[in-house]
Amino acid sequence: MVSPLLWKKVARGLSAGRVQSVAVKLIVEREREIKAFTPEEFWDIHANTQTAGDDALRLMVAQQAGKAFRPENEADTMAAKSLLESATYKVADREDRPTSSKPSAPYITSTLQQAASTRLGYGVKRTMGLAQRLYEAGYITYMRTDSTNLSKEAVEAAREF
Repeated sequence: MVSPLLWKKVARGLSAGRVQSVAVKLIVEREREIKAFTPEEFWDIHANTQTAGDDALRLMVAQQAGKAFRPENEADTMAAKSLLESATYKVADREDRPTSSKPSAPYITSTLQQAASTRLGYGVKRTMGLAQRLYEAGYITYMRTDSTNLSKEAVEAAREF
């Protein structure tokens, strides 16, 4: 029993049940991990480059002589940087791979509001007002729904579009 031990070691009248004891144990373990932590120096090198079409391209140095590149200090990093700055680069190989991804589920009321808030900073009232106008103009289906099911006709119309 934890409570009698608390009375003896800390103060009379304190209690600790099964849930409190586990929670306190987790907190103590985490606090010990934090105190035992020793920070390690960490370095990366990124190269900001451009393609022939002036598109920005950011590269990260991942390997050096076939081994993982993990500089341990500033001196290692600066030495690697000097080598990289004086080097000439060319694309030696290129691989095209087909990719596919499934579309997101159609919006329901809550996901429409979340997306409008996150991506556009719109409030609920503005979002639903705009959705109402789109619905009335025939651009979207009814927006106050929690169903993601689409009719066969709607799917076919979307594919033809």
